[in-house]
Amino acid sequence: MTAGRIARAVGFVLATVILAVSGIYVVVDLARWEWNRAVISALVMIAALIVVVAMMLFRQLHHIEQRMDALERARAAKEKAKRLLADVPEVNGVGLGMRGGEYVVKVNVTRPPTDAEAIPRDLDGVPVVVDVVGDIRPLQDFER
Repeated sequence: MTAGRIARAVGFVLATVILAVSGIYVVVDLARWEWNRAVISALVMIAALIVVVAMMLFRQLHHIEQRMDALERARAAKEKAKRLLADVPEVNGVGLGMRGGEYVVKVNVTRPPTDAEAIPRDLDGVPVVVDVVGDIRPLQDFER
C-alpha cells in the first residue's frame, strides 16, 4: 500500500467520523433546544458530507481514467498486431477482448500457426490471446 493510498484511506475515515459525530451533535443540540449550536453542527456535518462524496467521486473517476488508459494501450497494441501479423497466413482476424478483467488482443487463426514464434504472447504490455476459429466464409443466401 502506497503512502498516498494510506493518506486517502485515513482522510476518508476521518471525514466519515466527523460526519457521524456532527450528526449526533445536531440531534443532541436540537433536543436541548440549542439552535445556534445545532446550526453550527449541521454546517460541519454538511461540509464533512461534501468531502466524503467528493472523495468517492474522485475515486470513481480515477478508476474510469485507468480503464480508459488501458483501453488506449490495447487499441495501440491491436494496430501493432495487425501490422505484425499481416503476413502470417493462418491469421484471419485481429480484435480486442476481455479476459480476467483486463483487455487483450485477440488473434483469430484458421489453424495453429506453423511457426510458434509468429504470434507474440505480449504486445507493449497487453496480453495476446490466440483462438483457433477455422475458416471464415460468408453464409449462403437462404430463401425465406
